[in-house]
Amino acid sequence: MSNLQVHLEKRVEALFNDSKRELLRIAENVVSSIPRNAKSNPLENLSEKFNESGITIKKLSDELLDFSNKSLSDFEKEIDTVQEPEKSNAIEKYRDLLISEMQDLIKEGFRDRILK
Repeated sequence: MSNLQVHLEKRVEALFNDSKRELLRIAENVVSSIPRNAKSNPLENLSEKFNESGITIKKLSDELLDFSNKSLSDFEKEIDTVQEPEKSNAIEKYRDLLISEMQDLIKEGFRDRILK
């Protein structure tokens, strides 16, 4: 592995750690901003939880995707002078990490709405 690849790997890891914290903050804000409605009838309550989970998933997806797209774009500009294939590999790795984290946060947001 070349020095450039090692440097890019470390940069991707550092950037992802920062992005992960921001994604978590965004997810917490979105989930807490959607009011919970508890019904006395258990079936109505479950139905309400499903409605809330749909809203949660939509808002989470939109906001996390907005942040991730901006972060990925900023990273692409940062490494604009890096030659291929190292540039593409670093971008792909960062994108995959962001996608995986977003999926986890959206699943957690859904579980939070249904199980609590």
